[in-house]
Amino acid sequence: MPPPALNAPTLRPSEPVTAGLEMGPGPGPEVLSNFEPEDPTIAELRAIYSMFPNRDLGELLEDADAGITF
Repeated sequence: MPPPALNAPTLRPSEPVTAGLEMGPGPGPEVLSNFEPEDPTIAELRAIYSMFPNRDLGELLEDADAGITF
């Protein structure tokens, strides 16, 4: 699904445009603190698994999701 056009009506009419910023109405940056970018290696493994699913790689990704480090 492509993103909406810049001149399209907002998809979040009750959310201030300053939500997530340190200033202005709406919640501050604390609402963004739970975001942790995925390890690029794990992201690459997920992409490979989506093209070539196999049991071993699936188990490796399950371990990564469970927080088991390698």
